[in-house]
Order: sequence, then C-alpha cells, then structure tokens
Amino acid sequence: ISTRWLSSRTSNYRIISVIGEGTYGTVAKCVKMADRKIVAIKMMKDQDQKTLCGHLCLEFEFLEKSLLDLLEERFCEPLSLKAIRPIVIQIAVALSHLKSIGTIHADLKLENIMLVKNPQEPYRIKIIDFGLACETSAAEVGSYIQSRPYRSPEIILGLPFTEAIDIWSLGCIAVSLYTGSLLYPGETEYAMLRYITETQGELPEKMLNCGQETAKYFRREFNSDNIYHWKLKTPEQYFQEFRIEFVDNRVKNLKSLDELLYNDVIEDKDYADATAKRCDILMFVEMVKHLLHLDPQKRMTPNQVLDHAFAKLTHLAWMRQSSSYVESCYEHINYLKTKKKETSGQSLHTSRTESPHKPTSDTRQSAQRNFPPSAAERKKLVIPHSQNGSTHSAQRNSHNLVRPSQSKMLRQFQRKHSVKSIWKKMKSIRVIQILKEKRLIGKMCREKHCTNMKGHIMTSRNATILWLHPAQPLATGHKIPSCQLRGSQMKTSL
Repeated sequence: ISTRWLSSRTSNYRIISVIGEGTYGTVAKCVKMADRKIVAIKMMKDQDQKTLCGHLCLEFEFLEKSLLDLLEERFCEPLSLKAIRPIVIQIAVALSHLKSIGTIHADLKLENIMLVKNPQEPYRIKIIDFGLACETSAAEVGSYIQSRPYRSPEIILGLPFTEAIDIWSLGCIAVSLYTGSLLYPGETEYAMLRYITETQGELPEKMLNCGQETAKYFRREFNSDNIYHWKLKTPEQYFQEFRIEFVDNRVKNLKSLDELLYNDVIEDKDYADATAKRCDILMFVEMVKHLLHLDPQKRMTPNQVLDHAFAKLTHLAWMRQSSSYVESCYEHINYLKTKKKETSGQSLHTSRTESPHKPTSDTRQSAQRNFPPSAAERKKLVIPHSQNGSTHSAQRNSHNLVRPSQSKMLRQFQRKHSVKSIWKKMKSIRVIQILKEKRLIGKMCREKHCTNMKGHIMTSRNATILWLHPAQPLATGHKIPSCQLRGSQMKTSL
C-alpha cells in the first residue's frame, strides 16, 4: 500500500497496518476518522488492471483473532469439548441461514471463523470471507473452491455440489479444534484422497462413476468377483503420471475416525465428571462421523447438527445435578439463549429427550428450552425399593432416581446391541444412576459376562445407564437386590 490514507464520501481512514493479503484483495486495519473506531478495510484487486485511480473497498467490523490464531497461541493445544460445542452450534446456525437462502459459503476454515472479543462470551464467533460464496442453483461443476484441507470429496472429484460441502468443512474444523491439528493436511488433491480413504474407507462407486476427475486419481481394476471397480492409484503410479511426489505430513495418522475416542486422556478423580466426559466424547465422535459422511446426500444438514444430542446436551442433562463438568457445559452455551431472534425460529434445545431414537428434522422447529427436572418434578420419579420393600429417601439418593421412560429406552437399545458389548465402553466409573432391571442382570449372569466383575455399563444415544452388582463373585443367574447396589463401584478394561 503506497499511501497511509484512504478516503470515501463519508469519512477518511488512516491505515494502521496490513493484516492480510489474498488472491482477491488486501485487508488493512484502519482508524475511521469520523468516529475514531477501528475497522477492517478490504481493498479489492482490480482484475482487469484498467482502473489506475480508485479501488473498490469494503468496510467491516474489525475482528482481531481467528480460530487458527487461537490454536497457534495455545501452541496447538486442543480445545475442550465444552468450548468446541458453542462454536459448532454457532457455525451450524449460520449454515442453516445460508441454506435457507440457497447460498454456499464455499471457503469455511479456521482462518475464516473469527472470535468476537468479549470476556463474557469467550467463544462467540462470526464467519467472514464470503468472497467465494455462490448460490446453490448457480454452482458450477469443477469450480476451484474450498481450501484444500477442508475440501470435500465431491469437489475434488468434480461432481455437482450443494451446501453439504460446508458441512464437510465444519467436520474438519471440529476435529482440528479437538486434536489441535488438521485432519487432512494434504498438499495435493491426491494426498487428500489418500488420507480420506485411509481413514474413512473407499469412496462410493456412484460418486467415482460420475466424477469428472476420477480417472486422474483412480484406475479401473477387477476385484475378487471379476467386477470392475475403482481403486486409488499408488503414490508410485501417480508420480509416474504427474511427476508429483506424495508426502505424508499428517500429525495424527488416523486409521479410523473411531480413534478420536482415545485422543483425550481423562484423569478426573471425580467419577461423575469422568463418566460425563466419556459420554461427551462418544457423542462428539458420532456427530463427526455424520458431518464427514463420504456421500453428500447422507451427510448431516445444519438443522440436524442443531438437533444432535451433542449440541442439545440431552446425553448429559440427567447428570447435571451430580457433575460439575456438565454444569460448566451448560454455562458455556447459556449465552446462546439470547440468540433466539437471530436464529429466525431455529431454537437450540438443551433438554432431556425421552426417546433416544427420535428422528431429526430438516425443517425449522421452534420449541422452548427444557432443562433437567426441578425438585418438585423429581418427587414424581420412580425410586428403587430395597429388598424388604422400603423406599429410599429422595433427598438422600437423588442421583439414584430412575425414570419410567428408561425401561422402554433399555429395550430399544438391547435390540441393537449384544450383551457382550455392553460394558466395553469405559474404564472406570462410579454409581451415577441405578436402573433396577432384574431381567437384564439375570441374562448377563446366565451368559457369565458379569461373573467376578464389579459392574457393567451400557450407553444409549441420550443417556448412560449403569448396572452395578456387589464386589463378591456372582453365581450364575444370581439376582441382585437394589440395596446391595448403593455405593458400589465397578471397573472394566478395554
């Protein structure tokens, strides 16, 4: 920039510094002399080079720090899930608005998500840089859009695309915040496809059959059934054709997205907090898998992200009274309550959902925010009886309350999961909630899965349900009175 001043019809601007320069323009930090406010001015480049005096300039709110800057300040130390959650929710709300007007951002990345400087709202964000945004109806196949580490498979292959490419970018952003590094840091599109296939498996044949660029990265081969299928070229084959060498520069070489379950080491001494964190990780990874679905038609929509248990905290709501971690999760998203008007009817739920398999809706829904039951409501909950038929005190054992809807939830979950896999989820927990379900306990004992064990665990979409039995070894078919369950602990090994 040759001059230190910019002028418009309404004000003069003094340039403080240049804070960014890209393909389409230069961004400068300026002082607006009319009101002495700090603003950001984007000076668009003159593509045809015909205009010598005068440039198209856009004035924006000055936002100093992006999510990438935040990670760099932390020396790439990952963010906690309770910090990632409000960021994901706000991005999903923004993408929901864009989808409603038929617009694709097309360049969603850490650098384009800015933090709003506000101590009361530490993770309030705004999305910037709509320079590549386009209407969904006008999206051109083969467009060179999205930064490479956030580029979706359909863009790489040269397929028709929709707003689903922004959801893919959101998935990459969520993983980057959780691990502190890029999920797919490919320097070439071939490297991107190799990373994706190694982590998430082969791309759908219907996508490969229709891609304009498929033959550049894949070759046709016969499989074991003598059927033609597409197979990714080896690094050697790709180098022979294009003289471009493949270099694996991943910080974390994930063989599956399930490996994200073991990214965070939980060292909480409080068993309630440890259990809540493990449940949160399970739900986060489930959401990420849907965000990064290889088939764009099966990928989550923005409204489905907002309806997911990770965003609504339905999987943790029942532990709010016993876990400080869960309470802090609510505190991190409390300020989103005030965003109701800005979300145009797209309410954010943080309620306990009684049906764990309630279908998500792509339409906008408006509902009141519901929180865990009050003390008056808890009195109506079913309390387990001891062996002699006496009822425990509700005040003394409020964390052991059992809701009637959980028996139905249990039966639904049993139909989908084998008994043997029930307790392979966590390492160490304590009694948070006891569900008196003698039929399942008896079944577990008969199959000898719980012999000599102190307890087992089962997780569903919206809750974690524990069955605990006494420390002494159990005989086959032994029935466990609820009075023996109180205060028990359990340990299982992965």
